[in-house]
Amino acid sequence: MSSGFAFVHADSSTDVCAVEAVPLEQLDHEAVKQGLADYQQKLVNAKDDHEKAAAQVGIEVTSAMNAALGG
Repeated sequence: MSSGFAFVHADSSTDVCAVEAVPLEQLDHEAVKQGLADYQQKLVNAKDDHEKAAAQVGIEVTSAMNAALGG
């Protein structure tokens, strides 16, 4: 997993700090959709709060990638 944060300033400009970033053209849309489906299944099958939280993070990340790809 990775992390980062963003600052939104009063003038609506934004600074984004991220540990890693990937250009959209390097993302495989089918792999992103499959990853989202996998994380959704992991959430359904989660046995404890740790597995549930990890699946929810995966869903948020892959959902954001899917949205960025126009999905």
